[in-house]
Amino acid sequence: MYTRNMACPDQALARQCLKEWGIAPIEINVSHDPDAAQILLELVGSLFVPTIVIADEHDEPIEPPRPIGPDRMIRNIDRGSVISEPNRNGLRTFLVKHGLRPS
Repeated sequence: MYTRNMACPDQALARQCLKEWGIAPIEINVSHDPDAAQILLELVGSLFVPTIVIADEHDEPIEPPRPIGPDRMIRNIDRGSVISEPNRNGLRTFLVKHGLRPS
């Protein structure tokens, strides 16, 4: 899960939900890691946090994120192995799809 130092209600919600559901994500703070910030820019096109990535053993998304239209927001959009700024229901659905949470 990509995060940053600045307070963010979406980031707080994701942390709360993951804790509640017994999922301990690996957090990558883009405020402290410029390489991670660059990776997030390449994945998402911006530094939207939280961005949750289902990754393989090489820390790469298990599949490239599906593209979105140029005029479309990425908030709470399941892009395959990546979701940014999800709401509670969007995060739950994303995790169920990847077998990380029962339905």
